[in-house]
Amino acid sequence: YMHDSAGQAFEITCNDSQYIEIRMRHEDGEGGEFFWADTTAGADAGFTAGKERGFSTEPDGRWHTYHVYPLWSGRVTRLRLDPPGGEGEVEIDYIRIIQGPLSSHDPASATWSFRNDNGGWIAVSGGSHLAQTAEGAKTKLVAESVNLTGPVVNLQAKSLPYAFVDVASSAPLTVMLYWSATDDANFPGCNQVVFEIPAGGTTTNVRLSESPMYDGEIKRLRLSLDGEAGTEVTLKQLALAAEPQGPASLKVTGFAPTAALAAVGTRTAVVAKVENLGGQPLAAATLSVRAEGEQAHLVGATEQTVKELAPGASQEVSWELEPTAPGQVKLTLSVSQTP
Repeated sequence: YMHDSAGQAFEITCNDSQYIEIRMRHEDGEGGEFFWADTTAGADAGFTAGKERGFSTEPDGRWHTYHVYPLWSGRVTRLRLDPPGGEGEVEIDYIRIIQGPLSSHDPASATWSFRNDNGGWIAVSGGSHLAQTAEGAKTKLVAESVNLTGPVVNLQAKSLPYAFVDVASSAPLTVMLYWSATDDANFPGCNQVVFEIPAGGTTTNVRLSESPMYDGEIKRLRLSLDGEAGTEVTLKQLALAAEPQGPASLKVTGFAPTAALAAVGTRTAVVAKVENLGGQPLAAATLSVRAEGEQAHLVGATEQTVKELAPGASQEVSWELEPTAPGQVKLTLSVSQTP
């Protein structure tokens, strides 16, 4: 490792918008790590565990510029770099600490509109700087996962059981929304919900209250977006809310036969449960089931209609399935939502 001095080298009053910029090249190893020392009672406290931030690198022998957001606090007096491991040389052109735009987000607000404003969110690792545009905050995955961290807030989980997300993406993403009861940007792995974003993007509501860990104070949020490197992402809106937000959105929350094993000639029910996870009433939707193979057939109509569903309301729809021969049956459910 390398550090800039044996004692205090500088003194910076910290905030979330500061980041470390490093330009370097190497041919082995795929990650580095910055440590920082801060002052305690006016004295340099040295490098200690919990005050570090790792970052991914490209071991291709070419020059790359990396941005690392420490999300530090207090006053920082020294830096230490643990360069990528492996064989060969690591060349460093420069290391800088840069002050980015400060956040003006109200800590009591649980809503972020990202059009022309990053809302205090930053791309901590795995992505390009969040760029402010009229469409939203844009980033590009430079690795297979980008971590976006929000500003410090002062919210209560109990009154905000839903998360509404409006995201556009050039490729499919797996999204993990984390929350923390502390403002140090450390997120327990159990404090998360996972959902999918298709290519092109979507609006979606996630029921956070389904997680037993979603409780008490909320001090920070983080979005981890997993996908292919090069994927372009635009954040348009994020909100924690008491009710679902946005347009009507039908979600299938369950689909299965009531009996895992059914005797030949004995009919069994196939049940689908759907829920309107949008903020507007659902006009109607058509659900159809297809049984593949010769081992069973559906009795009666294969299509069922779900009539108007209020936001947050759910409904069960069922069909009758009659096995005609031993073997496995594959059931396929198709859903068509009326705008």
